[in-house]
Amino acid sequence: MQILDTELNGVKLIRCDRQDDCRGEKEILLNVSALKEGGLDFCVGEQRLYRIARAHTLFGIHFQADAGAQGKIITLIAGRGMDYAVDLDRDSPTYRKWISFELSGQEPCAVYIPRGYGHAFYSLEDNTVQLFTLNGHPASERIIHYLDPEIGLRLPGRVECIADRDRYAPFLSSLNSDPAGK
Repeated sequence: MQILDTELNGVKLIRCDRQDDCRGEKEILLNVSALKEGGLDFCVGEQRLYRIARAHTLFGIHFQADAGAQGKIITLIAGRGMDYAVDLDRDSPTYRKWISFELSGQEPCAVYIPRGYGHAFYSLEDNTVQLFTLNGHPASERIIHYLDPEIGLRLPGRVECIADRDRYAPFLSSLNSDPAGK
């Protein structure tokens, strides 16, 4: 397992191990010891499996702002999608900057998004399956509108499916406190 730095502090690309033999493929998606060796102290609190039926489905910019904020590891089991990390720490030199990664069920890699970051996901194919692993226990979730001009998120296509809570989420400027919880 390789843990690679990205241009946003704390956001990591994780290249998972794959082994092939006559029985098929084995991918190691999560190895807590390897994460720790790579500088990530990750304790699994919850795992979620999302089965996204349609391409062009958007999960907006979600985050936690309290002491229970969570780190996340996102990987795809099937399909393709764009995964986004948005720096929401007002004290960070990269505040409001974002980075995206194309993930695929065909390539064993994952994205680590630390506490203090927002997360969004856009499906590129029908029947995309996402494995979402959370560090710690679930905390209260907040949302920022995906079209917020202060962030300028660029999606690879139109949004055809979106939950009302994402469609009507507030803009960053309307939040009273630091989104990162400081």
